[in-house]
Amino acid sequence: MRDRTLMAQHFDASRLELSGDAAPIAEQVLFGGVGGAAFSVSETGLLIYRSGTFNTQLALLDREGRQIQSVGPPGDYRNAALSPDGKRVMIDRYGIHAGGEDLWLYDLSRGTASRFTFDPSDNSDAVWSPDGREIVF
Repeated sequence: MRDRTLMAQHFDASRLELSGDAAPIAEQVLFGGVGGAAFSVSETGLLIYRSGTFNTQLALLDREGRQIQSVGPPGDYRNAALSPDGKRVMIDRYGIHAGGEDLWLYDLSRGTASRFTFDPSDNSDAVWSPDGREIVF
């Protein structure tokens, strides 16, 4: 991140070094003090991020920053986490039911969404297992 711009730069994992120039790929990315920047990247290179507004339209971007597809309707999304294979995304949605925060699972190939948690307390901050079979929140 540079200011509120998400940057991409080549990283050589074997040498643990950056190379080349950093290039901007998304602007106005939401950034919170302790939580860091609001974005997630799959192992396939798909990127999803949240802008600094509460009514946002989530979208998938390719490595060049071009929009591939929209994800769900505009809403108050938080903490998007792409599955390792880039086929699903788990998102916190606030205030849909009873004013709390619940997790929703979006199937990107089918374009469908399903509510994942139904607890009256807040459920958030999902993390996928490396194989994409389990979710911790």
